[in-house]
Amino acid sequence: MFESLRSLSDSQIITGSKVSRAQEHSGLLSMIGFIVETERRELFLRSGYSSLFDYCMKELGYSESQAMRRITAARCVAKFPEVFELLKVNEVNLGTISRVSKLLTPENRGSVLESIRKKSLREVEAIVAEHAPIATFPRDRVRTIVTRVPLGQPPALGEIHLRNEGEKDPTLERSVTDGNHSDSSAVAADEFLEDSPTKEPSTGVVANQRLERRARIEFTARQELIEKLERVRALASHRLPACPSMGQLIDFMADYVIHREDPRKRHERRQARRMRPDKAPD
Repeated sequence: MFESLRSLSDSQIITGSKVSRAQEHSGLLSMIGFIVETERRELFLRSGYSSLFDYCMKELGYSESQAMRRITAARCVAKFPEVFELLKVNEVNLGTISRVSKLLTPENRGSVLESIRKKSLREVEAIVAEHAPIATFPRDRVRTIVTRVPLGQPPALGEIHLRNEGEKDPTLERSVTDGNHSDSSAVAADEFLEDSPTKEPSTGVVANQRLERRARIEFTARQELIEKLERVRALASHRLPACPSMGQLIDFMADYVIHREDPRKRHERRQARRMRPDKAPD
């Protein structure tokens, strides 16, 4: 598909990438304008669609998330034209606009838009949270889910990474990353269910998979806890897989506390030290 690009020089590839990026951005700005006008004239109704969202998905071919972000941006631009100017110079994007669209008012638009300029999505989410704090924290939730995993996938981190004298176990590099790094965490609590090949119901083909029961855990954490978790991630980076998930990080900390504080574990370590050759009597 891209064979013609292989003959280009490095500088031509870099220049071409920048030109394509500019055209992509220009196309986005044009599309925002077209969506604004389509909604103003209600052209989606004339085209036989019940909503602008339906029109953007079925007529323009956008996915649900793409359509929603563009519609949200278009409606925000229609109310606050200065948003379009920030979008034009790449100081905001569709993601950040979607986060602040419900927050903007004629009174606060100046201060809010100034605060989100050139900010990452995570930074904008923090700004939105400051302007619209929740009345009560959502309840902690634990929901059991069952998923298929490859038979060759290594189990949870376990205590092996605590017994390797600081060396990272090679199997950790092959572990599957799950969850994310936000304060609403999806923590995997792995429990073996079935370790035999399963058959796909539609084809009858045996797949090298097994079922695992996991728990999706959601909770609200203070910013101080997030900072502590990031600190632990940095300190234990030599014992964890690259870019560990929140589940892997909490798994490591749980194993560490059990390994250090469990009386039985301490007794086992004392016994092991007594049995070491350098401790044997002459």
